[in-house]
Amino acid sequence: MFVPNATTAVNAVLRSLKLRVGDELLTTCHDYNACRNALVQRAREARAKVVVAPVPFPIRNPAEAIDAILRSLTSERSSP
Repeated sequence: MFVPNATTAVNAVLRSLKLRVGDELLTTCHDYNACRNALVQRAREARAKVVVAPVPFPIRNPAEAIDAILRSLTSERSSP
């Protein structure tokens, strides 16, 4: 085992990201609350934002979930 739990793992990944002002962290409405809290905190620190994809439940097929997530994506900014 590399980490003791999912929240620790999410925090490790979030801390490794070099976020810039205005960057977005994408999650779904089905995420684990402690992990969502970690996203929100990291976004605050970086002046980024959390985007929540409203994935329906129950879903009729996998494409329904994928479409919901893709609709929540914003255009990629050009790199500096």
